[in-house]
Amino acid sequence: MLPNSDSQENAGATLARLPIFPKDALVGSLGELATVLAEGTEVPPEFIFAAALTFFGAMLLIHVFIQSYWVILVIRKRLLP
Repeated sequence: MLPNSDSQENAGATLARLPIFPKDALVGSLGELATVLAEGTEVPPEFIFAAALTFFGAMLLIHVFIQSYWVILVIRKRLLP
């Protein structure tokens, strides 16, 4: 079943309201990785970059311990056994 013109217009209006991911935010080694992995695919490099940041943050969770004079933050490892 083909969508009617009303739903296409609504989809266009929704896309017009979405924020635009700034291209200059793709920085560092993860930005380069996202750019290389996205070449020749339909996956936008912004999606790969956000996924890489999420994965990298989850990997760092195991090793992060932040201590300062005023605040001591200990991260509980909820997702790990």
